[in-house]
Amino acid sequence: MGEVYRAHDTKLDRDVAIKVLPAEFAASHDRVARFEREARTLASLNHPNIGAIHGLEDSGGTKALVLELVEGPTLADRIGQGAVPLDQALSIARQITDALEAAHETGVIHRDLKPANIKLRPDGTVKVLDFGLAKAYEAAGSRDQTLSPTLTSPAQTMQGVILGTAAYMSPEQAGGEEVDQRSDIWAFGVVLHEMLTGRRLFDGSSVAHVLARVLERELDFAALPAATPPSIRRLLRRCLERDRRKRLHHIADARVEIDEALSGTPGEAATTLAAGASGRGIGTFAWPVGALVVGAVISGAAVWSMTRPEPPMLAQFEITTPEQARPGSPIMDDVAISPDGQVIVYASGTAPGGTGLYLRQVDQLAVTALRGAEIAATNPFFSPDARQVGFVDVPARALKAVSVLGGPASTLASLSDTGAPLGADWGPDGSVVIGSPGGLWMVPATGGSPERLTTRDQSSELAHAWPDVLPDGNGVLFTSVTGTTDSSVIAVLSLESGEITQLVSGGSHPRYVPPGFIVYGSGGSLRAVRFDPDRLTVRSGPVPVLEGVATENQGAGVMFALADNGSLVYRTGASASGQSTLVWVDRDGIEEPFGLAPRDYFQVFVSPDGSRVAAAMGGQAGGGGLWVTDIDRPVLTPIPTGEITPFGQLWTTDSRRLVFGTVRTTPAGVFRALADGTGQVERLTTVEDSAWVSVEGRTPDGGAVVFTHPAQGGTRIGMLAMGEGGGEREWQPLIERAGGASMLSVAPQGDWIAYQSLATGQYGVYIERFPESGDRRQISDERGGWARLWSVDGSELYYRRLGDGAMMAVSIQTSPTVTIEPPRVLFESQGYIPLGTPAPGQGAARQWDLGPEVAS
Repeated sequence: MGEVYRAHDTKLDRDVAIKVLPAEFAASHDRVARFEREARTLASLNHPNIGAIHGLEDSGGTKALVLELVEGPTLADRIGQGAVPLDQALSIARQITDALEAAHETGVIHRDLKPANIKLRPDGTVKVLDFGLAKAYEAAGSRDQTLSPTLTSPAQTMQGVILGTAAYMSPEQAGGEEVDQRSDIWAFGVVLHEMLTGRRLFDGSSVAHVLARVLERELDFAALPAATPPSIRRLLRRCLERDRRKRLHHIADARVEIDEALSGTPGEAATTLAAGASGRGIGTFAWPVGALVVGAVISGAAVWSMTRPEPPMLAQFEITTPEQARPGSPIMDDVAISPDGQVIVYASGTAPGGTGLYLRQVDQLAVTALRGAEIAATNPFFSPDARQVGFVDVPARALKAVSVLGGPASTLASLSDTGAPLGADWGPDGSVVIGSPGGLWMVPATGGSPERLTTRDQSSELAHAWPDVLPDGNGVLFTSVTGTTDSSVIAVLSLESGEITQLVSGGSHPRYVPPGFIVYGSGGSLRAVRFDPDRLTVRSGPVPVLEGVATENQGAGVMFALADNGSLVYRTGASASGQSTLVWVDRDGIEEPFGLAPRDYFQVFVSPDGSRVAAAMGGQAGGGGLWVTDIDRPVLTPIPTGEITPFGQLWTTDSRRLVFGTVRTTPAGVFRALADGTGQVERLTTVEDSAWVSVEGRTPDGGAVVFTHPAQGGTRIGMLAMGEGGGEREWQPLIERAGGASMLSVAPQGDWIAYQSLATGQYGVYIERFPESGDRRQISDERGGWARLWSVDGSELYYRRLGDGAMMAVSIQTSPTVTIEPPRVLFESQGYIPLGTPAPGQGAARQWDLGPEVAS
């Protein structure tokens, strides 16, 4: 609407703001007359939360508004630093409602309420600026939709004219209909949602995209912080009702709701209680992704008697999350409870450093960051005396410990030789046992270098993970990871003899509970068996304990922890391998249904000619097989694979065949099948002593495929020449990486590869020259990434950011010199986040691919 200058009023000796209106404005006498009428109305508004209009000046044909000068940043500036804490956001929202109420009572509508029009003074006062100017001045259009009103019609009346910034327009405003005070209420709801979440509710690369989302997109209330009171959630839903007849009619009602939330009116507190027979509690952490559960105490008699058929009675309360916490730790075992059941610690994603640890006393409401472990800390676990919390410092690749009171962390051991940690536990003698893709390790009580306890069987195991040291220190329970919880095995290691005994099939994440039980996860539930800790043997079959426990890492990691007194803390949610829907998503994040019914899709690949899509289903546990569908006619055709469980696949360059690896197929190898569902599966090569093989790329001419498989302590990249002839052929080992090199993609020119690796302790994306190894470059930033893929011309590399699943793009030039631009966000995850994070010690599925239109 013009340029704004800081000025000094010499007559009244005060600083003011002068907004000089565009020259074309003065050329229209009708517009000037109308503006003057409206400006007089606006000048009558006298409210401490409204930026005042002092006058309208005309100097040499130049029109200018003299406005109150408001010091301080805009709300847009503040939101740019991240989400606003709940109490601050409600205080700001309260003052905005005061401003709107005062204006609406005089018949003035803002029409362009947005964070850029809201100022935050240093003394805490909120000022709403440009009140009513959207009506007073019909803008001639704007190139920057984040700063100015938008006009898409030359009509001289409000009917048919779209005014207001696109991202904050009400549906009726976006549709060109006449607006009233309910349009301001919609915009207020959008602004409040943006304050609480730190990101826009409606966004896009163009006004058209934004308006389409305003009119049609499902509103994301799940992104609200867990601490958001029920009354505020209810208020947002009423403000953001698309049908304005059902929308909140008066902004004063919003003020009342906010006042109640700020004053802590009974019924609006974050804690809710439901009485239970045990007299203890089970706590649920409301979470944008699934709901993190934390704080459950179940009486030992109710849970562990193993004889009572009725489920235990529970008491439930909700734990508020800190504003800076974000979901998405890529490493499992992210919640722990002290042996006495009084303190809960969990790892949660934070920006910009990955994850940090947060602590809550069971008898208190506050959740606080654990000082000394605020950034890039994962895998929390307690010392036997509950005075210290052990954790993994990801950037330092070290095992550390910090007091539960917070403070400097001490280093117990370097993890450079162990690989990515998969759980840890503190034994009664002070030693720490660590799980990893390669096996179990022990760090002496005095600190030092980790000592190897076990070595996984490469032909059948993916990792030895999530150890639990028995109370007498004579054994360690752990998970032999072979896939999901339904296929993994719970085992025990005797620290005296070194013997490993398999205890339970189809389970993961074992935890010992006195006087003699093992509780473990399986298929989204907790189960229990009787256990003899002296003989290290199981004494009964499993019985169900609890349903609805979250599993991740392809379903192998179970989100729960147990205290010695039977206290249980767990995260709610279904298994990561649940049903999903295939959608097309453009570069702006706008999705379009593919047309197939929801299923357990595990991997998807688009054919080179862009006519078909291949999908593996049934998760890593198999069962759903491999299917192909035409893009224009979404009907699934099964590909007969017999006893083979496909893992990692791609199309041949002629789009006639599928080449894929296997998981838990003995012996593992590379296979080929016709994509029309006819014929038999053909084994192309055998990879001995390997639990899995994942086919992930091909040379530019299609003459060879590139695959990965586990090697000692990491991953090996191999190449296999293709051909029409039958029979097996030799493959060529190329590169080995200790930190792994999975989910590989070959550049279109064939001279570089991209892959994910745990080289720094968390998954990151790298490129490396190929087939000659060397000159490796990290692509992802400190937040990490996985599931990468080259663009058709090799000028960009795409990957998913860890934690929030945002689709990232990196511009890359490899000739004549290597130039890598910083990663940028193409679009945020909107529900099409990949189904789980990378699995431990292996190449996880890339659950997206480039469609045929990407080539242009």
